Amino acid sequence: MAGPQDRQTEYTKWAASRPGVPGTQSARRYFRDPLQRPVLTFLGILAFAIVLGGGAYAMFGAGGPALSADHEAVVDTLDLDGGICCIEYAEIDGSEYLFVTVLDSAGFWRDSRPPDVSLRVIAIRGGEMDEIASIDAPIDSMLPRSTAMIDSTLFIPLGVSQLDERGIWAVDVRDPSRPEEIGLERTEGFVTSAATDGVETLITHAAGEFAFYETSDPRALELLAEFKQPVSSVDRMTFDPEAGRLYEYAVRSNRVNIADVSDLESIEPLGRHQNEYRRTSSQHRVAEEIEDSGDRLDQTAPTEQFLDFAVSGDVMYVAASDLGIEVVDASDPAEPKLIGRIAPGDRTVRTIIAGNVLHALTVDEHSRERLEYEVHTFDVIDPGELEYVKTVDGIRAAPGRQAVEAGGGYLFLGLNDTIAMIAPDS
Repeated sequence: MAGPQDRQTEYTKWAASRPGVPGTQSARRYFRDPLQRPVLTFLGILAFAIVLGGGAYAMFGAGGPALSADHEAVVDTLDLDGGICCIEYAEIDGSEYLFVTVLDSAGFWRDSRPPDVSLRVIAIRGGEMDEIASIDAPIDSMLPRSTAMIDSTLFIPLGVSQLDERGIWAVDVRDPSRPEEIGLERTEGFVTSAATDGVETLITHAAGEFAFYETSDPRALELLAEFKQPVSSVDRMTFDPEAGRLYEYAVRSNRVNIADVSDLESIEPLGRHQNEYRRTSSQHRVAEEIEDSGDRLDQTAPTEQFLDFAVSGDVMYVAASDLGIEVVDASDPAEPKLIGRIAPGDRTVRTIIAGNVLHALTVDEHSRERLEYEVHTFDVIDPGELEYVKTVDGIRAAPGRQAVEAGGGYLFLGLNDTIAMIAPDS
């Protein structure tokens, strides 16, 4: 594995090869004095470490106690010894599996390098989870925002924006006990997110541009269309093939955008649902500024901030932190309308639809080391009309990133390095 000096050399080569990139020419001119290079290199590495450290804290917390749960609906937990990024549920040959993308966040603290990435395969048997296989990614990577499963192939965005090694990693999981790498589609931009129509179309976002791929041969993806989007990275995407719509959201823009993708030769933006309280997001504070449980809560769930969304028919359910769940009617996608708000807990951080059920994950203060999470379940009676069912509480974990997935009657909640398996109906 390349060390910090190797990474610095790679970055220097990257900058030197791009004379048109803002900042690279001025940086080379600035290094006329040989004494300035080591000093500025040290300061740059120090700043890089601080940024990565703060990002690692925001993603995976600062270690500490593992997840604990008091509620009987939490039927099992599994520690994966790494930051959980994304979870995909699938049934293969009559058996149930989770495919979990995990990052070794310890690399942030050891040598300020991008973390190792691996895909873990979890078998679900008799209400219990068991890790049965894993495969390491071919390159180091920053945090993928989402992954996508088509048939028996999992597509995982990989890479680092400052390095040339980046692309879409394809893993064949037809035999879950032996996942096999079958491709790494190189991309010009740093791919952060992936979505799918569930059949053969893969959608990715990289460097302000959406790309649509045909995946009949996952070893050689065929580019079908591209669509410009000014946001540098997208945090969540949902593709509705029946309506021909792409829903996407980025934390920095603090809005959900809708595009008409029914005709890939003529993709058009339709409308957006903008956060009326805060136009754009603020930067997360670094770990050194976190002093108490209130600060840790703000780090995990900034106030007045869109954090996630789910779509059912023409209705969006937006996780909007302390604003609760925003219910948005998108039947006219050119002018989405806010038709209601529900505040099931202190701050709503995730929403997910499973059939006719909406699950919402909320977070609140508990102690300096842990936050309190709750899962609230609603029946979707009619579009935009929810009926409260129950709450699963008593889930505690260190502050950090969350991942949610639903399947087989269970809800799977990834908090830092632990998965909780929840039976909402129990």
